[in-house]
Amino acid sequence: MVPATMDNFFRRVTVSESTYDAIRNGREALRHRLDHLIRVAAQFYVDGRVPPSARIRSLDEGLYKIRVDHARRIPFYFAHEAGDLVLHFGDIGSHEAGVAWHRVIPDWDLGQSVTVDREPVEIEYTADLAGAHAGWISRIWDPRWEERARRNPDAQLELEPDSFQQRLAGLPGPLLLRGGAGSGKTTVAIYRLLMGRAGATQRQLYVTYTDTLREFAARQYDALAEPGLEKPLFRSIPDLCRQLVGPEHKTLFPAGKRMTAARFRERFFNRNNRVAGRDPELFWEEIQAIIKGDPRLLQEQRSHLSRSEYLDCRHSIAADPEAVYQVFEAYARSGDWDDLDLSRAAYWRIRQTGCPVERFDEVVVDEAQDLTGFQIGLILALCKSQAGLFLAGDTQQAIHPSRFDWTRSREVMFLLWNLRLPADRILTLETNYRNQRAVVDVANAIARWRRAAWQEEAIEGDPRKAGPPIRLLTATELPPIPAIDHITTRLMVIAADETAKLELQSRFGPGLVFTVHEAKGLEREFVIVWRPFAADRTRWDVADYQNARFVGIVNRLNVALTRASSALFIVDEYLPIHWPPVAGMVSAAETGMPARMALQAVFDVAPDTEPYILQQARELERTDHHEQAAALFTRIRRWRDAARCHLALDQPHEAALCLGWAGAAMEAATLLAGRQSWREASVYFAQAGNHRRTAECLMAINAFGEALPHWLAAGLSAPAALCLEHLQDWEGAAILYAQLDKPRDSARCFEASESWAGAEAAYTLAGDPLAAATCLERDGQAVEAARRYEALSDIRRAARCLETAGYGDEALAVYRRAENWDEAGHLLARLGRFKEAAQNYVRADDPYLEAAAIYRSGALSQAGSLLERLATEAFVQGAAVDPARSGAALLQTFAELETRPATDGARTWGSTAWLGAECCYQAAMEPKAAERCQQLHDWARQGDWLALADHFNEAERFATAAAFLERGESWARAADCWEAACRFDHAAAAYTRAGDLIGAARCAPLGSLWQTNPIGVARIYRDGNDWARAARAFMTVSAWQDAAIAWYRLGLAGLADHLAKIEDGKLFSLKLGDASSDQWPAHWDQSVACFRQSKDSMSVRRVDHLAQRARQISKTPDWRKLGKDAGI
Repeated sequence: MVPATMDNFFRRVTVSESTYDAIRNGREALRHRLDHLIRVAAQFYVDGRVPPSARIRSLDEGLYKIRVDHARRIPFYFAHEAGDLVLHFGDIGSHEAGVAWHRVIPDWDLGQSVTVDREPVEIEYTADLAGAHAGWISRIWDPRWEERARRNPDAQLELEPDSFQQRLAGLPGPLLLRGGAGSGKTTVAIYRLLMGRAGATQRQLYVTYTDTLREFAARQYDALAEPGLEKPLFRSIPDLCRQLVGPEHKTLFPAGKRMTAARFRERFFNRNNRVAGRDPELFWEEIQAIIKGDPRLLQEQRSHLSRSEYLDCRHSIAADPEAVYQVFEAYARSGDWDDLDLSRAAYWRIRQTGCPVERFDEVVVDEAQDLTGFQIGLILALCKSQAGLFLAGDTQQAIHPSRFDWTRSREVMFLLWNLRLPADRILTLETNYRNQRAVVDVANAIARWRRAAWQEEAIEGDPRKAGPPIRLLTATELPPIPAIDHITTRLMVIAADETAKLELQSRFGPGLVFTVHEAKGLEREFVIVWRPFAADRTRWDVADYQNARFVGIVNRLNVALTRASSALFIVDEYLPIHWPPVAGMVSAAETGMPARMALQAVFDVAPDTEPYILQQARELERTDHHEQAAALFTRIRRWRDAARCHLALDQPHEAALCLGWAGAAMEAATLLAGRQSWREASVYFAQAGNHRRTAECLMAINAFGEALPHWLAAGLSAPAALCLEHLQDWEGAAILYAQLDKPRDSARCFEASESWAGAEAAYTLAGDPLAAATCLERDGQAVEAARRYEALSDIRRAARCLETAGYGDEALAVYRRAENWDEAGHLLARLGRFKEAAQNYVRADDPYLEAAAIYRSGALSQAGSLLERLATEAFVQGAAVDPARSGAALLQTFAELETRPATDGARTWGSTAWLGAECCYQAAMEPKAAERCQQLHDWARQGDWLALADHFNEAERFATAAAFLERGESWARAADCWEAACRFDHAAAAYTRAGDLIGAARCAPLGSLWQTNPIGVARIYRDGNDWARAARAFMTVSAWQDAAIAWYRLGLAGLADHLAKIEDGKLFSLKLGDASSDQWPAHWDQSVACFRQSKDSMSVRRVDHLAQRARQISKTPDWRKLGKDAGI
């Protein structure tokens, strides 16, 4: 019993979007018809019986079509959903409609009364990479496509598909389609995409190698597809790989490092490394197709085959594979990249991290013969389902180094999908819809020869056009070529290479001339193939048919010959008639005057209309033939369009020229400025009246004289002043800067012109008094400049200014007012006033310069004594001198010392000073003192510290002796000397190092006591009857009377008497007991005089200081302090 309603039989009924639109648009008859068909379908499901009028037919397993009316059919199928039955109707079409494969469709519920609610079904895919079952795609033929193709002028497909092409477009994948030129491979590919669009959620990809075919296919799809549907992704292989790699492809694969066949030939086969018999094209093809393009690289992340793998590869046809691999290794070291490197990066990005875009339900590959085995693997990796794969190609048109064949493609499928594709899945299109019979006959002859010579499965075409024969001419037989603008754009001239192309462009114009690679994918009514045989005459003469380069020659020939849709002309003085296809072509071809007249008729074709040329130019631009498109746009004076094409070719100057002709001078100038073509940009900016931009461009090329009037015309004084600076018109620039209220720039320019008065005024205005003073100095106003320097506390510059102007005393006064004794000393030395200089160096506490000044003043003995003391201090105190300030002056004074060896560190300066003292003593005729200094210098060089210590100990310079004894590690003697010098802390440390703990214990507490009560320390020694240490301690604190008593107790009456009398009573007499030390203040000026009379170097050096101190304490004299300062 057949159920009467859907509710008690079908869980739900769904319809396709197209059928839903028909119902929604109010077709009441269709609504009632579907009610009836639902019941018919239910009956058919139950018992397989249907009314005769229904005419249900099986399209495939589980897929049926049913009659809607006498002219229309609708496909349907049954499905189970959660245990319930679902009925789905597809698109209404002709009686041949309904071939369907993948049934994933966004459906909407259809009730019994045909009320419809839109409720898209969400589709989820769980298949692995290239999984075998990813879902269903509905493929239903829509007769409306044929109507759109007839009405849309952009639809330029070769044919309206017959039943065979429709069947190919609807068959499930994986499907491999072979077809010769003009057989409709691209047509089948486009309709396959259209038929797969029934499911709005399906993602489709169209891939080819060239942008030309990609653009053509996308345009044809748009012309036929229903507006509003999601469009498939149309990509060339390089563009697809760049998208997969992501934005970093610009860094990983810089455009300037891309290796092409031409660059490869130039780099590795130029005249410097060319080897006889080596074919650059063969080497490049071996590297691309095998070493880097082998499918085995799909399973391991490496960039190329190893040497052993390549040498064992059965696909290699190189006579010397070892040489090929050596060239490859050199190429690999170059750091360049090619399309295989880009493809590899894209493939492993998919395999490792997942594709950045979803994989595709359907992938259509056109011109598959241009892809290597590795790139075929990349395509498979992007395909969700085996059933969604479609490859179309023609091995006879392979002009890229892919080494493609259908067997290898099947091997890749087995490698990645574990799919053994049967040979009957490689289908063939044999009909040729493009070329006339004569061209197809030659192509078929080539195919037969390939089968015999190369065992290829070459395809022979079945021509549909009759047409004229092929015409053969030589270059001398050509009729006069019209002016370029009068040649029809329906003509294409195909050159063998770039060199021939350049020559032909001068004869036919750039818009009509193409290389074979550029012509692929295009067709024209009339085609001239220029010297296809003579260009490779050596190869044809050798007739080495097994050579890989010969394969490329034959493929290029096949492409060139099949571009003509109406008439084909071959211009060549050489024809290899020993090659069977050419022999057959020659026998059937038209030659001589008839061929000449036929070509003349082409030349006599009326010039094309401007709309037609515009259409041709736009098509060439869309297919990336920008050079030819630019020429055609120029021909009809479409300047902006021509400029756009020139920009695509990276020809900014040509683009700017076109923009200039278009009256867009500003755009042309901006373009050239962006490319840093400053001179040309300035011309266009000037034409546009933009003085500022004109001047900027001229400035960029240092054309300052030309830029100046433009800056002034633009009213911009600042850059005009800069131009004047570059032109060294300093005063003019200074005046402009002053007008601009830029006093500092104005001053700088006045300075450059040596206009010091103007510069001084400008700097004053700018608030820079120091620069203003400098200008006054340069202007000769030294006194005023010095006054300003001094006001700015720049004492050095003030004094230098006065000194340079000859005002030495005034400069000295400046230094003294600032208490800059060093500079005062330098100035006095420059003036030759060395004694005064020495006095200033004393105030500056610079004993080395003091010694130098004393030496130059002629006081040689005094200089030697001072240097001798400085040498000792250098050793004892660690060279407390500043070599940068003092050492240089000393060495300049005693230049002869520079050649003598010296020790390092502190010893360097001490040793140098002893040599300086020796020189002084020798000059002063004091040989004993000179010999002493030389001996000290030698001991210092030799490191004989004990000898030095003995010397200073005998001179009762105990601290110095102790320092040298410590260097000689004579700790007991050093401790005794330190104690004698009342340096108790040092003495305690030395006693400890010597192991004398008693001595250390004795000295340790005396150190702090000595600081507070030195006379108490002396009395401790006296009370302990240690008269020697007591005497020295009393002398150290100037307790002369106590010291004399101590010396008397030691039996040293002479020394005591000397201390009592002081200079034998020459200035005053003091006997023991006659007077106490309290009487000394009455004789302070006599003491000062005594110090001046003394020859003690320390007293001499500090005489001014002591005198000043004596004057300061005249009211409250402290003679002990004075004596201590004097070093008595």
